[in-house]
Amino acid sequence: TRLEAVIAQSAWYAYWYAREVLKAPWPEGESAIARDPGCAYWYARLVLRSPWPEAEPVIAQDAEYAYWYARRVLKSPWPKAEPVIAQDSEYATAYVKDVLKTPKDKARFKEVRRWLAQS
Repeated sequence: TRLEAVIAQSAWYAYWYAREVLKAPWPEGESAIARDPGCAYWYARLVLRSPWPEAEPVIAQDAEYAYWYARRVLKSPWPKAEPVIAQDSEYATAYVKDVLKTPKDKARFKEVRRWLAQS
């Protein structure tokens, strides 16, 4: 419909429409949703209920949503997002505590933080 064409242009409204109205994925709105890290995270978590590789480059640019995506969607470390997460002390601390479980993961993240501090 014409209204859906308008909704599909807005990340927030496209996410909301998929979640609250359709209660299902909405491919027509995904290009807009994938441009906003917050909307992309929530769409992956609450609508797709699975990782969304197409939106990961955008999500990975935001420390907060990268942390939550690793913790709640991937349920595992996300090395590609670690340089961004490492720059935010709040989410870096939470990432180490809540996401990184093995000594190897923690050592890798410590190296990322060390490298960023020297840059």
